[in-house]
Amino acid sequence: LWTQISETFDAHGTRLSRTTLFDDGSETQTLYAEGERSETTTRDLNNAFTWDTAQTTYDTEGTRQKSVKVFDDGRISEVTFLEGLRAKAVMVDRTDTYSWTSYTDIFNADGVWTQRATRYDDGREVIRIFGDDLAGF
Repeated sequence: LWTQISETFDAHGTRLSRTTLFDDGSETQTLYAEGERSETTTRDLNNAFTWDTAQTTYDTEGTRQKSVKVFDDGRISEVTFLEGLRAKAVMVDRTDTYSWTSYTDIFNADGVWTQRATRYDDGREVIRIFGDDLAGF
């Protein structure tokens, strides 16, 4: 549920932005380009979630291109999409909270998770490949 919605329009009535304040204290700002959604940014204003900011960008047809989420513990997740499906996801531990520095997930053309490469703080890299016959190793 939301508490408040504010919208801005240009002189021709084309929507430029929409800001929604939700009951949980989060706020989402959506930007539009030529009437199409181009970017959304959600902020956790009340620290109610495990993340601080989530941002998604869209192409000219409104299809997701990239999502970035900044977590309270310093992690950053960046997901890249191809034709609206996940293609690659990278998680980075900026504050050295975890035993790993980063991990990268790869997805096939159907958006199915197929691989994870994890780089650990000690420099090791472990690659796990997933498939019909593999459980990940």
